[in-house]
Amino acid sequence: MATTADITQVDELRTGGVEVRGLAFFDTDFGKCDVCPARGVRPEAAMDAVVEGKTVFGVWGRMCPGCFREAGVGLGVGRGQVLLRS
Repeated sequence: MATTADITQVDELRTGGVEVRGLAFFDTDFGKCDVCPARGVRPEAAMDAVVEGKTVFGVWGRMCPGCFREAGVGLGVGRGQVLLRS
C-alpha cells in the first residue's frame, strides 16, 4: 500500500509539473483508472488516472488517487510514476 509520503509526493509532483526521472513523466493521454473496475466501480465511472505503477496485486496499471492509496506500492523506479500533462 502507498505510504502517506508517497501520496504527498504525488500531490507535490502534480502541482510542480516538473518531470523527475523515475518519479514523474509527461504524457498526453492519461486514460481512466485501470484499478477502479477491479474495486467494483463501473468502467464508465472510473476516475482519471494520475499514477502509472505496480499494484499490490502484482500487475501494473494506471491508477486514480484513491486506488493508488489503496493498491499502489509507492513511487520510484520499479514501483510507480506520476503522470503529468504535456
